[in-house]
Amino acid sequence: MEDLSVYHPGNLLYTQEKLVGEAFPLNDQWVSLKILRADSSLVSPELRNLRHLEKHSERSLSSKYIVQLFDSFTHQGPNGLHQCLVFELLGPSVDKVLNDYYDSGDTLETEDILRMTEQLLEAIQFIHDAGMGHGDISGRNIAFSCSNLSNAAEEDLFEDLGLPETEELVRLDGKPLDKGLPKHMVKAAEWDEWVDEDEEDLRILDLGEGFLQGHEPKTLSQPHQLQAPETIFGNSFDHRVDLWRAGCVVSGLMRSQED
Repeated sequence: MEDLSVYHPGNLLYTQEKLVGEAFPLNDQWVSLKILRADSSLVSPELRNLRHLEKHSERSLSSKYIVQLFDSFTHQGPNGLHQCLVFELLGPSVDKVLNDYYDSGDTLETEDILRMTEQLLEAIQFIHDAGMGHGDISGRNIAFSCSNLSNAAEEDLFEDLGLPETEELVRLDGKPLDKGLPKHMVKAAEWDEWVDEDEEDLRILDLGEGFLQGHEPKTLSQPHQLQAPETIFGNSFDHRVDLWRAGCVVSGLMRSQED
C-alpha cells in the first residue's frame, strides 16, 4: 500500500462517489488524485477498465485522448480502505468551459469545434476497437489536458485554478459530526483564468460505467436528457450508445456558436 502523504494536497472537491482534486507528488509534477468511497470495490470498475485499455494503447495513437493513469494505491482512512487513482493533471471539463462561453456571450471557433470533435471520435473509436464501451460519454466526463501547468509553480497553477475556498462542516442541529465526515468542505475549482482550450487536447475520463462488448450491463446511469433511444425503447443496447452520447456533446459544442 502506498503512503498517501507522498502526494501533497492541492485543490479538492467532494462528490457523493469520490473525492477528486490536484496533488503535487515528489517528482515535481502536478497530478489529479481521485479517491473512491471506502465502500467501493477495492478493484474499482474504472481501474479495471483503464488497465484493459492500457493493453491496447501501444497500437493506437488515439489512446492519448484517454486520461493517463500514473499510479493506483489504497489508503486506510477513518471510513475504511479507499482505492486511490493518480491521473495526469486535468483542466476544466468541456461542460465547464461551454457554460463559461454561454455566460460570457463568447463563441467557440469553428476550427476548435472540429478539432475537439475529431479527438472525441478518435477516443471513442479506440475504446471500441479495444472491445469496450464507455457507457457515460458527456461533457462532464471530458476534460482538457493541462500540459501548460503540469510543471508550473504553485502560485501559477492557483492563478488559473483559483485559491481553495473552504467552509467548516457543521450539523444544523449543532450536534457533533458523525465519525468519518470531513471537518471542512472545499469548493470545486472555478478555473476562472483558464484560456487554453484552443491549445490543449481532450481527455475522456471516468470509465466507471465502462463495459466489455458482449457483456453489457442491464442498465446505464444516464442523465435523462442524454439517454440513447435504445436504452429507452429497446430491450438491449451495446457500445454504440457512445455514438449517440458523442452526438449530444458535439451538439453542445455547436450551440456555443448560436446567437
